[in-house]
Amino acid sequence: MKRSVGVYLIRVLLVLFGMGLFFFSSCGLETYYYLDPPNVEHEPIYSSSDPLQFYFSFRTKEDGDNNTDQGTFKFLGTYIYYKIYNSYTEMKTREDAVSTLNSSTNYTAAADKIISSYEYQVLGFSAVSYDPDPTIESSGSSRYVYIRLNDYGDEEAYKASICVGSELLSSYDSNYAVKLADGTVVVPKRKDGANVKHGFNFNSADSSSDENPVPVSGDPDVYLNTSASSEGTWYVDMYAISVGQDESLSKSYSQVAFLGSVAIYESDYED
Repeated sequence: MKRSVGVYLIRVLLVLFGMGLFFFSSCGLETYYYLDPPNVEHEPIYSSSDPLQFYFSFRTKEDGDNNTDQGTFKFLGTYIYYKIYNSYTEMKTREDAVSTLNSSTNYTAAADKIISSYEYQVLGFSAVSYDPDPTIESSGSSRYVYIRLNDYGDEEAYKASICVGSELLSSYDSNYAVKLADGTVVVPKRKDGANVKHGFNFNSADSSSDENPVPVSGDPDVYLNTSASSEGTWYVDMYAISVGQDESLSKSYSQVAFLGSVAIYESDYED
């Protein structure tokens, strides 16, 4: 009988010890909040022969799970990431790798890949005083986002622009253009580490101090392959990611939404 009592006490102590270890180890675990990714509406492809289709369009996800009260967790909005390549083969290889991770059970794996490993940059804007974080801040309701990185021709409908609003667009609409308080229209710009905000109308005649210089080695938003796919042609692809933040300022990311890719030709902007 004494032996049975002793064995019983040992078992109880082991259970309590195990519960204690679980409690203390659990305290260090980070809480992950699930977020739905944005919905892609128009996905351009770099090989298209119709530059009029070289625009990105998606709908932010600010309803459903992303708008549910989760205590101290807050939905912040949507990040837009981009990368410039001189090789469409390399761009496609990376897109495939991200796509594989995006279908895994680790919801942040794809976001970690494009942000940390591939060093995609958050899309910038022309106004010095306008640099929102995230790119599209939450408004409490889902909206359509239209982006054209570079001008095509002289028509206003196909100029570089970003529009946000309640309607799905296929060309520029001044009613939905992002503007400053004084009415100044904001356009997309690169995050290339320069003091000057450079644009995407790549011109080989521009110097580094001009408005639209061609990407060069060392620019954080560029991946240069030793063999360019086509001299004077650049390829840009983009992703959108829903993001939220808890009281400890730790961010949670959704799976990524691949927005598509476009080709930019230096010859279109030569003087």
